[in-house]
Amino acid sequence: MPTKMYHISGMHCNGCVNSVKNVLGELPGVLAVQVQLNEPQAIISMREDLPVKELQQELSAAGDYVISEIAEPAEKPASQKRSLFGNLGNVFHRKDCCK
Repeated sequence: MPTKMYHISGMHCNGCVNSVKNVLGELPGVLAVQVQLNEPQAIISMREDLPVKELQQELSAAGDYVISEIAEPAEKPASQKRSLFGNLGNVFHRKDCCK
């Protein structure tokens, strides 16, 4: 049972997170999906490896999302870690998808 991590661009709110999670979770062979907004990622557990092209096709039908596989999770250097207030711009930013 492979579990892979993917970067998801195009998510702007919790509605986007729910859309991505629902679309990916309904794919045949997907066992579990976790999606987060603060670092736009998805972790997908599946019965067998699904091609990124197939995942992208399904996400494109749901919105302007782009998925790419993260080869190996790496620890960010201390200079790139976010501060407590570093993500406030995302809290106040509304996009058309968030209506």
